[in-house]
Amino acid sequence: DRVRVSLAARLDNGRSESSTPALAGMGDVDGSLRARVSGTWKLDEGWQLGAAASIDALGRGQGTTGEISFAREQSLTPDTVWIWGGSLTFGDSTYMQSYYGVTSAQSASSGYPVYSPSTGFRDLALSIGLRSELTPEWVGFVNGGLSQSVGPLLDSPLVTQPLGWGVNAGLAWRF
Repeated sequence: DRVRVSLAARLDNGRSESSTPALAGMGDVDGSLRARVSGTWKLDEGWQLGAAASIDALGRGQGTTGEISFAREQSLTPDTVWIWGGSLTFGDSTYMQSYYGVTSAQSASSGYPVYSPSTGFRDLALSIGLRSELTPEWVGFVNGGLSQSVGPLLDSPLVTQPLGWGVNAGLAWRF
């Protein structure tokens, strides 16, 4: 009842240099299938700790990311809870180089200075959201959050806005 392990797969579109003028000359990061394993440990009074790892399952140069997190969950109704928390995400050197590094060839094409980030922290995030048990098998959710780039990302010439935000919603099926 206190430990939950999840396995997931998702398509990752990678990155296209044509998506913004800021990436001109940087080349594309090939899309891939990402496999994710995560675990949550429920503590007392709605607190939980979590950890996750996501790998490039097809080996297309996207590398591996990981995350540690904490959250507080409180009931609004018998089927709906609100959750707030935070997380710290990191990437291995392959991931960091693919998305935030600049090789010599990319530097010559883009004008950015050469940059080789190491394995390290990527961002610190805070979030708030709602989750509702729609049926015993189906769960709906909506979340919003803020993230701040940290570590090697702050030195990357590709990071021009270190503060970001996002909103997501979805359905999940339990089996």
